[in-house]
Amino acid sequence: MLALLTSVLFAQSVADAEREFSAYTAQHGMKKGFLAYFAEDAVMFAPEPTNAREHLSKLPDTPPTATLSWSPVFTVESQGHDIGVNTGPYTVKGKDGQALGSGIFFSIWERKGSGPWKVVLDLGQPGAAVGPRSHPDEVRATMWEGASGPFAPPPLKMVCRSSVRFDTSAVLVYGRRGLFEGKAAIATALPFHPSLQPIGGKSSSEGTFGYVYGSWAPSPGKKGYFCRFWHRTNKDLQVVAEVLQEP
Repeated sequence: MLALLTSVLFAQSVADAEREFSAYTAQHGMKKGFLAYFAEDAVMFAPEPTNAREHLSKLPDTPPTATLSWSPVFTVESQGHDIGVNTGPYTVKGKDGQALGSGIFFSIWERKGSGPWKVVLDLGQPGAAVGPRSHPDEVRATMWEGASGPFAPPPLKMVCRSSVRFDTSAVLVYGRRGLFEGKAAIATALPFHPSLQPIGGKSSSEGTFGYVYGSWAPSPGKKGYFCRFWHRTNKDLQVVAEVLQEP
């Protein structure tokens, strides 16, 4: 029981960090907020993957004209409490409160030792919606134990293979189609295995969790980006959360 309670508390801390990030950004603006919470080597997509801090530092220091806010509905943390993922809806509103845009965010977080959580990857899908949920106000906070490590980090191309299946409780952000929860819903929404071309990624300290990001083709001549968050069960890899972003 104690181990289960500890797992839930750690998973909630990833969600809490996301909420604090959102609240700080709403108050201080996107540039200051993102620079405060992004790691030195964080990756964002503008639209190609780039160093987030370098990109943000070049933005003008002007007062924000809109408010960006978001909140997680799905959060997972590694057994070593050093890597996690959050996803959920975001909105952009003008100073008059008028809606200017919305979508789904997908963020990977890392924590070194007992230090603060930092965002290491941020990839959103404009125009997408979470959709109906059986418990709309519930945040699914989970920590899968996975296999007993340590394991060597798997090659990025291996993580991208179609043989790496979705976990029963996984989530998928599939372009503007929105967010799908559970293996059955994902199989219906995505009946094929897209070709994923890896660019980068990391593994947790135990090699039981990690992520890979790169490009994929939503349609001929179109280029989108993806991020796949995985965990290891015994010798098998399974997808915990994934975003297939469309341009």
